[in-house]
Amino acid sequence: MSRAHVRAVATSPELPTADRKQAAKERLNIRIDDEWYDLTNWRMAHPAGAHWIDAYKDADATEVMYGFHSDKGMGMIKRLPRSKQPPVDVPPPVESSYAFRELRAKLVADGWYKPHWKGELQKLMPWAATLWIARALSMRSGGLAAFGAVLAYAVSNTPGSEPEPEAEPEPRVEPQPEPEPEPS
Repeated sequence: MSRAHVRAVATSPELPTADRKQAAKERLNIRIDDEWYDLTNWRMAHPAGAHWIDAYKDADATEVMYGFHSDKGMGMIKRLPRSKQPPVDVPPPVESSYAFRELRAKLVADGWYKPHWKGELQKLMPWAATLWIARALSMRSGGLAAFGAVLAYAVSNTPGSEPEPEAEPEPRVEPQPEPEPEPS
């Protein structure tokens, strides 16, 4: 018995012919790391669809590039054509964007984005332990064992989360005594 294969493709809405011709005349300029790129001819080749690139026309897409692309994808930026006529009326990124870029660069340099086998093992061990417990309980009979197995399977399939940090208590302000009136 063979299964039917279905290929999912993300498509962007079609523009009417006149709008398509006008859009073809306009350049698709996107800023990445303070450098303007002309992605007009490359937009249809974008693996996730042209609509993602179109959303950043004449805008800064630096954070999106770093947030959603692999190192291989980021390396491809160098091959993209530079804009010959970048837009001039686009404001520069805000200071907090530059501060975030500096922080990210420091974290990359310090190795925070490189996976380490010990860290990966620490993440997998709780999952493996609850899965093992669930399997062991499912081999036993009885209502309590079945409940324990279902509970352990559910826990093993739940993404882990770090506990929320406790909010720091607000500083306590002691009431100041009112000054005594001077005797007259």
